[in-house]
Order: sequence, then C-alpha cells, then structure tokens
Amino acid sequence: MFLGLSYRPLRFFGWRKLSNIIKIIVQNIALTSVSVFIVLLVGDMSVRLFIDSVDYLQPELIVDEEYGHRIKPGSGGHDANGYRNNSVPDKISILAVGDSNTYGVSASSQQSWPSWLSKISGRSVYNAGLGGYGPVQYVKIIEELSKKLSPEIIVIGFYLGNDIMDANTYSGLLDSSSYKRSYVSNVEIPNNKNNYFVSLRQWMSENSMIYQMIKHSGSSFIDSLRFLERKSMPIGNKIMYNSDLIKTVFNPVKRLSAFDLNSKALQEGMGVSEKSLLRISAVCKSISSKCIILLIPTKELVYYSLIKNNLSRDDNISLGRVVNAELALKKVFISIAGKTGIEIYDPLDVMQAKALSGNIYPGHAGGHPNGRGYFSIASGLNERLFGGPH
Repeated sequence: MFLGLSYRPLRFFGWRKLSNIIKIIVQNIALTSVSVFIVLLVGDMSVRLFIDSVDYLQPELIVDEEYGHRIKPGSGGHDANGYRNNSVPDKISILAVGDSNTYGVSASSQQSWPSWLSKISGRSVYNAGLGGYGPVQYVKIIEELSKKLSPEIIVIGFYLGNDIMDANTYSGLLDSSSYKRSYVSNVEIPNNKNNYFVSLRQWMSENSMIYQMIKHSGSSFIDSLRFLERKSMPIGNKIMYNSDLIKTVFNPVKRLSAFDLNSKALQEGMGVSEKSLLRISAVCKSISSKCIILLIPTKELVYYSLIKNNLSRDDNISLGRVVNAELALKKVFISIAGKTGIEIYDPLDVMQAKALSGNIYPGHAGGHPNGRGYFSIASGLNERLFGGPH
C-alpha cells in the first residue's frame, strides 16, 4: 500500500513534467517557424527591390482555347495579360509580338530585344512574346491588344527556325476557338493537384524568390531558362564549336527537319502563315499602325559564314545543309510575305557583325540569343525604324 501511494504521485508529476516539456517544444517550433517565415518574407520582399521577379519566379502555364496555351495572368512576375512586362500600360509606341525569341529566352527580361529597343529608341515597347507561339497566335495577339494599347508600330518577331511549322500545328485556331489540347508544341502543362509535396514545390517556385535562388544556386539560371525550352537531342547529333570568340553547340539534325520544303506540314504552314499575315496587315491598316516583320535567323545561319573555315569536313557539310535549306525557305517566305504588303527587316548582318566581338548565343545547344544577341537585333531594328545608330 505504501509503495502504491508513493507511485501514483510520482507518475502524476512525471506526466505533468513531460507535458510541460512537450508544450515548450511545440511553442519553440511554432516560434521558430513563424520567425523563419517572417525572415523569408522580408528577405523575399527585399530581393524583389533589386531583382526582377519575372526572371526567377516560375510562371504557371495554362490551357487556353484561343491561344492553345498561355501564362496565367499575374503569375511568375508576369503582367495582367500574362506577358513578360512589369505592368500593362494604357498606350504604347511599339507592340512586339513573337515566340520565345521575342519573350527573351536565355536572357533577363531587361535584355530581351523588345526591352533593348525601348532603351535604344526611348520609346515604350510592350513585349507580347511567348514560347511555342507562331503566326496564328500573332494574329490573335494583335487583334486583341492593338485596339487596347493603340501602338504606332507593330513588330512581328518571325523566327524561321520553327514559326512556319508552328503555324501548321495551330492551324485549327485561326478560324475557330474550339481547338483545345493540354500538350502543344512540346510545351507540357503539368497537373500536380493530387501530389501535395509537388504542389508545394510548384507554389514555392511560382511565388518565392529566395526558394528559386537557392534551388538554382551554382547554376546559370537565366541561361538554362525555363519551361518552354525544347528537349535537346542526344550528343551524337550535335556539333560542339569552341574558339576564342564563339563557343556554342549546334543541333543540325533537329534544325534541318524544320526546313524541308517538300514536307506537307511545312507547305500547309506556309499557307496558314500567309493567311495570318494578311489578317495582320488588315488590322494594321484599320488602326493606321506601321507593321514590320522582324525576320529572326537561326544560330546556324548567323554563325556559319564566320566559322565554316574552321569546321571539319563532315561538320561543314552538316551545317551547310542546314544553312542552304534555311536560305531556300527564307526566299519562299519573303515572296509570300511580300504579297501581304508588310515590310520585312532582316537583322542577319548586324548579328554577324556583333558576333565578331564575342558570343551572341549561349554556350549550349539552345537556339535563342543571349543578351548581346538580342541587343544586336534591337539596334538594327532601331536603325531601320528610326534611323538611329547601331
């Protein structure tokens, strides 16, 4: 009995002590969690004062019945229209439409060609480019935004590397809004709603600058930009080139497949491109805006004449085929575009001149220019439009 009486108080006091310890631990965890959250929140807000969030945050890609796909408005630092601008102005001087080469893949938002054009010309430029887009989307963007933004000039960033094929891919959108799919032009739209941890990481990627900077520390985040980059082919199909001035990787097999004039898909894409440009021309005339096609060349075409004497025989033949095929396609496209009455500007010469002083493309197999490359495009376009210096 004595032992029993002494055991219960000890057990009581032991559980109470344990309960207090657990309570203290929970309080400390909660306090630490709140402190970490506040530090991360303040840190995130501080980082945004110095770094443009659109260059780090991952935007949310969504299915769109009009465009096939688009960036969710306001996500990943993008504007209310889902484009790579800080905000949507009431009026602009220049509307830039295009694909990933206009969006500015492989460069910061301030080093895309629309941003450079704005700095060089002193005029307001609205960037309405997005990866995976083609002539069909260009029509819809111009029809949607031209009346809202009242641009004096509309620049169509037409990329010979894949825009004509993209026109064929999206042909069903040109005259109908019922075309809808969740996977188009190698742009996959993820669905992580049923996986909590994947959804959490996705949310952090879309909203936390600190998370993204930690996640991508030790790598060139902008150079490896981003969800719209196509998957490259095995190393055996590539040509690695390394000199004092030019360091890059070419993918001639992949590039050549987009230039086959005997391809039914390319031929149909040409027809869709012509219809699209005719509609764009009509819009430009209806709002009294100057319209110009910026004919963006491939990396292979820009670099080939500068490096061909240093290539092996096989590599020279391989890249030469790509360049000849692109030049043949370019000739056909210029003939078609000429029927629409839209002016064409070709920045090839200024890009090649810029390449003589160093890389204008990143050192990987991606086909998008770097900041220097986009600058050369913008400086040449500024000369064409306003007579300003390169």
